[in-house]
Amino acid sequence: MTQKKNITAFVIAGGKSTRFGRDKLLYKYNDITLIERVFNIIRPIFNHIIIIADDKEKFGFLDVPVMPDIIPEKGPIGGLYSGLVYSETDLNFCFASDLPYLNTELIEYMISVSKGYEITVPIVKKYWEAMHAIYSKTCIDTIKASIEANDYQIIKLFQKFNIREITEEEIRKFADPRDVFTNINYVEDLKSTKLKFETY
Repeated sequence: MTQKKNITAFVIAGGKSTRFGRDKLLYKYNDITLIERVFNIIRPIFNHIIIIADDKEKFGFLDVPVMPDIIPEKGPIGGLYSGLVYSETDLNFCFASDLPYLNTELIEYMISVSKGYEITVPIVKKYWEAMHAIYSKTCIDTIKASIEANDYQIIKLFQKFNIREITEEEIRKFADPRDVFTNINYVEDLKSTKLKFETY
């Protein structure tokens, strides 16, 4: 697997884990934390990786740049905006930090079909997976304008861009659409996960 030099990955990790009841990104399973699992999957693919979070010390063990939100307290759209501004490449793969079922083949496929599009995003049951999507830096100004207008829903922006939708049929070639975008929000979510979690 050759690392992609013309695309940056950034992981949005600024959530407060309120619903989980503790810091879910440092919750261990199979002796590694949730955030480490994400990085173990994406590291072989990307030459450039950034974490978007305010706590540099918390993620220092991952040995990648940790950059704060440029416009704080705006949720995922603020992380998306910050990642695009910090990135030095035109294309950028945005990941949520709590996706334990990331699939390398799907990620590489999305990269392979993203040329010429401003956004490349999976769609499952008419729902766009905005936190598992590729964005061009050309989106920056529109995203900033949305934030300044206090409109923080990323999917509302999609109609303004040239989009490549990754269909369920395409996703199924690599992963189960029901699993690959599953994130962990509550401790109870772990009861149905395929992974073995342990307390830290």
